[in-house]
Amino acid sequence: MNIRDIGMCFLLSAIAGTGVGGGGLFMIYLTGPMGFSQLPAQAVNLFYFMAAAVPSVLTRFRTLPFRLTGLCIAGGIPGVILGSYVRNLLPEEMLAKIFGILLAASGAAVFFIRERKEKKPQNSDFFKTE
Repeated sequence: MNIRDIGMCFLLSAIAGTGVGGGGLFMIYLTGPMGFSQLPAQAVNLFYFMAAAVPSVLTRFRTLPFRLTGLCIAGGIPGVILGSYVRNLLPEEMLAKIFGILLAASGAAVFFIRERKEKKPQNSDFFKTE
C-alpha cells in the first residue's frame, strides 16, 4: 500500500461520510487500480465498512430513527447470513457480474429517476428518534 492508496481510502471514506455509497466506490477501487479479485475485495470492503460505520453512526446518533433502524437490523442480519451462504455457492466470476449489474442499476436509478417530493409518512411516529 502506498501514499496514493491511503489518499484514496481517505477520499472514499470522506465521500462515504456524506451518505454516498462509499462501499461501492471502494469495491471499484479495490478491483480496479488495486487489482484485487472479487472475493478478497469483498472481505476488505466489509472490514472497511465496519470501521467507517462507527464514526458515521456516532456523528448521526441524534437523528437516527430508532424504530426504522431496528427493522433494518432485523432484516439485515438474516439477509447477511443468506447472502454469505449464496456467495459460497456461486463462482467468483458470476459474483463480479452480479455486483457490476447491481452497481450499474443503482447508478442508473439515481441518475435517471426524477427527484420526488418528500411526503411525510402517514404514521410520523414511526420515524421519531425518541
